[in-house]
Amino acid sequence: MGLFDRRRRANAEAEARANVATFVALRNAEQVRTAEPRIRSAVDRAAAALGGGHMLTLRLRELLGQALADQGRGEDALREYRTVADTAGRDGEQLVERLAAHSNLAGQLCMEQRYEEAEREARRLLAEVERLPVDMRVYPRLSALNSVGRALVGLERPAEAEQLLRAALAESASATLPVGSFQRILDVNLASALSAQERHDEALARLDAAAAIVDPSGARAGASAIGMGRATALLGLGRHAEAAEAARAGLDAALVAFDEPHPRVRRLRALLAEAEAAVTATR
Repeated sequence: MGLFDRRRRANAEAEARANVATFVALRNAEQVRTAEPRIRSAVDRAAAALGGGHMLTLRLRELLGQALADQGRGEDALREYRTVADTAGRDGEQLVERLAAHSNLAGQLCMEQRYEEAEREARRLLAEVERLPVDMRVYPRLSALNSVGRALVGLERPAEAEQLLRAALAESASATLPVGSFQRILDVNLASALSAQERHDEALARLDAAAAIVDPSGARAGASAIGMGRATALLGLGRHAEAAEAARAGLDAALVAFDEPHPRVRRLRALLAEAEAAVTATR
């Protein structure tokens, strides 16, 4: 490689690294979906200059998948995540990126209600996590356990989901790394498993526990999930006015984090309509 080629590659790497930083900041602000055309262009430039398997290209493609997912374009997001999972290597940073892609695949399959595929993907991830050094297993393992739990609820196996999610919460309590965000979403999905068993008061208690865990980023996606869980449990208890209030709060939060076609937005709108209809019917 000549001097000119080395400089051109160094410039391409610098550009891709700056783009990753920009788009990660947008993701953290729940605005990455607004940059989807820019991310797509950045992926194309990085792939042309650095190759599709370069870490920066893979990272940009993962961010593109997240932008598409937040727009509600689930199938397109799955395609990007699958490309990363299939392209990334099996050692070092590449392995970490590949496991992140599999984690995103499992989560997105749950969001798309493709629960059998989601369970398979999450259990495959659990097996792959064992290849990581012990101190690097915590986050991908908790993510995989959470996705298995979500999938089991969707597959109408809520008692299995409850057992697994309680075990995951116990495991998280002994972690030496900060795991608050994982404990929050594990509580949300445990609440879903409890509501699926008509144990709605217990579900509300888990959602209160989730809400008590402060998200330092102020992200609204988590608040929308809590609102959805509360609306579901309150409807199950016949507390329709409170359910409508919870669904409305969840919907307001979801519309900050997601575009209108997103499954979370659609589900919250359906819960709100159900709760408001029940309120009207009892007047």
